[in-house]
Amino acid sequence: MKIVRIQQVFLMVFLLLSPLLEAEKMVVIKPVESLWLKPNPPVPAQLVGPWLGWRDVPDHDTQLLYGERVIATGEEDGDWIRVKTFDQPWFNKKEAAWDYCSGWIRKDAVTPVDEFPARNLVVVSQYARVYQEPNLSKSPRTLAVFSIGTLLNGKRHDGDWWHVDLLDGDRGFIAISDANSLDAIDLADKNVLSGRLGSVFYSFLGSPYCWGGRSAYARGALTSVDCSSLVNLMFLACGLRVPRNSGCQYQFATKKDPCDLEPGDFLFLKDSSTKPAFSHITHIMHYLDDDVDGNYLLGEATGADSLEDKDRRTRIVTDKERFGVSIKTLKDGARVGDYEFYGGTFLQGIDLQALREVLR
Repeated sequence: MKIVRIQQVFLMVFLLLSPLLEAEKMVVIKPVESLWLKPNPPVPAQLVGPWLGWRDVPDHDTQLLYGERVIATGEEDGDWIRVKTFDQPWFNKKEAAWDYCSGWIRKDAVTPVDEFPARNLVVVSQYARVYQEPNLSKSPRTLAVFSIGTLLNGKRHDGDWWHVDLLDGDRGFIAISDANSLDAIDLADKNVLSGRLGSVFYSFLGSPYCWGGRSAYARGALTSVDCSSLVNLMFLACGLRVPRNSGCQYQFATKKDPCDLEPGDFLFLKDSSTKPAFSHITHIMHYLDDDVDGNYLLGEATGADSLEDKDRRTRIVTDKERFGVSIKTLKDGARVGDYEFYGGTFLQGIDLQALREVLR
């Protein structure tokens, strides 16, 4: 089984890399930029929250961070260009093959490149400043502010700084505490990786829900996370690339019964009225640990209609609070109320090193 999963990872990487040989390469030059299902989308005038659901931004597909790699499809519409996002894999159900998330982005948010720049660092703070010089006592000018999950290229500088290359040819300094080397986590130690995933989750705790969001929350801007982008950014902050949306994440994960989940694994929910499972997965939750009473502690970013505004955010709930039952009694496909339950993990049966190398 493990050999098959490793082959699947390498096949996905190969299939995703192949089109890049001929396509026009571009990189994102804005700190955070949204990708839309159609050009010139209606954007709500009020972006201060407290949350944004799919009814507010139905065409908001995902977000791209500074330096993310995209390929142009050749379609343009005024100030908009259609691209595929190399850093956000997507499973095409119709073709039964891996592809990229695709959509429309503003032309001024991307720039063409001959080759994609190298990347060896990832921002791990919710937001990190890049300064002109590595001396805060001199109140250095801020060159940029980047979201968690942003990938950069740089090297260690004297003291507590990284010296990083920016896409405009400038160079700046980012604090060691704000960014890690992609190799910082020992992938052989699953307990360390699981613990790091939990730490990243906790850094998002309380962030308002944003349909299609994939960034740290900044008040007054179209930012924050939905359920699956939270998971995507958790792994990205650990130097690993997993798919962007929950259905694709389930497709990619090594399957486990919900009752067998371990910290760092995930619970997937499906509307019990639809089939098949992966194409109708609607939600993903992170299994953190057990509470003192033995209940599953589950982390999620949720914008469910049934919740009050204050609860449409990244939060922690127990399985019994959320579903009225213990997940420890459920096998894969178990049905409770409106949901079917499925389990999965990215920490077993997958070549994690391949998920790291594809980010460089």
